Amino acid sequence: MAYVRFATTHRPYVLVMFRPELYRGDDPRVAAARARAFAVLRDGARSLAPDPAQERAFTIGAWAAVHGLADLWLSGAVPESADGDAEPFARSMLLAVFGHLPRPGAR
Repeated sequence: MAYVRFATTHRPYVLVMFRPELYRGDDPRVAAARARAFAVLRDGARSLAPDPAQERAFTIGAWAAVHGLADLWLSGAVPESADGDAEPFARSMLLAVFGHLPRPGAR
């Protein structure tokens, strides 16, 4: 949910984050920020994985789901984006895809 919230409220940042020609990828601050962001995503996805061996697959799957939804939302491809609030739609989409949402701070 945090990913979708950030993407839909900080669109310019998201547009730059996935355009490496617009930032210095060799900047240690960029690498540190990328690592912190991925850790948050990984920690949230951990509670979705049925076993530790599947954590990476669930992390990438969760990332793909929220990033894809955010991209569709920002482009206006999702009709519900007209109301401006991505969170209720994101929550229902994630529940439909994953069957449950991770609890904050869960394993």
